[in-house]
Amino acid sequence: MTPSPPFNSRLILIFMSAAISMSAIAARGDAAEEPEPEGTQAGAGKTAGTPVIVFQAGSFCFSDAVRVTGFLAPRADAVVTLTLDNYQVADVLAADNDVVAEGQALARLARIGAEPGRPGQASAAAALPASIVLRAPAAGKIIQSTAIAGAVSSSRGEPLFRLAIDGLIEVDAEVSSIYLSEIKPEQSARVEIEPGREVDGRVRKVAAQVDPVTQMGHVRIAIDRDAAERPGRFVRATINARQSCGVAVPRSAVLYTKDGTSVQVVRGHHIETLRVRVGLRSDHDAEIKEGLRVGELVVAHAGGSLRDGDQVSPVFSDDPAQRLERP
Repeated sequence: MTPSPPFNSRLILIFMSAAISMSAIAARGDAAEEPEPEGTQAGAGKTAGTPVIVFQAGSFCFSDAVRVTGFLAPRADAVVTLTLDNYQVADVLAADNDVVAEGQALARLARIGAEPGRPGQASAAAALPASIVLRAPAAGKIIQSTAIAGAVSSSRGEPLFRLAIDGLIEVDAEVSSIYLSEIKPEQSARVEIEPGREVDGRVRKVAAQVDPVTQMGHVRIAIDRDAAERPGRFVRATINARQSCGVAVPRSAVLYTKDGTSVQVVRGHHIETLRVRVGLRSDHDAEIKEGLRVGELVVAHAGGSLRDGDQVSPVFSDDPAQRLERP
């Protein structure tokens, strides 16, 4: 008969079984606290993917702006002077910046007496009127006057008066021959008269020829009538040479490669690359002529590590620089 194991041995076995059971329970508890990996049944309802900043493609009107410089000048002018010698200004009846009517008296000149010792001069002088009144040939604004009481008038000197007919002042701008062909009459413009002060303008006339030496051509820009404008002032202008309205995206979203131009969009939380044709550009935005629709979610920054088919979570940009400009 085999003897029974001692009492102490049975007690050790009981404790070992209990310890193994407690270890198994603890292991199951730790496993329950760990999150389930993505793709398991518990997480199947959640959208996983790399966060990516996007914006919604919108509509915008672009202008192809040509920046020019020039001077204020009368649209049409007229000069008033005396073609006879031996007269001096007796009375000045109008001054710089005066608005005058057609036929209005501007100055009165008196004949100077004949000098002695020159045969025949006395009889010739006697045939001339003792005084002459100079009048405005058209309604307008006096933009220059050299008339001074007591001054002697000369047929070879500066005109006594220069008028801007109808008081119309406009911009006489010089434009490089490279851009001259893009400028057409009736195109809109903005004219900077002085820092912080701009007025609306419109192209009135484009020169028919280019200076062969400077390769510059003249463009006349009509501006609103303003009594404070003085000819000769230097100005800057921006001419909207061409305008196009269509789909717009920030310039940072466009990728340029040797294979062409493209943008990346998010469709169904996946990346797709679209070939596009770019049109006009502004400081921040680019016009998309073909390949993209308004409302598409476009990746804000081109050239990243995203590839077609990558799963992403779109995040709308709150950066003001990424928002489309508005006219």
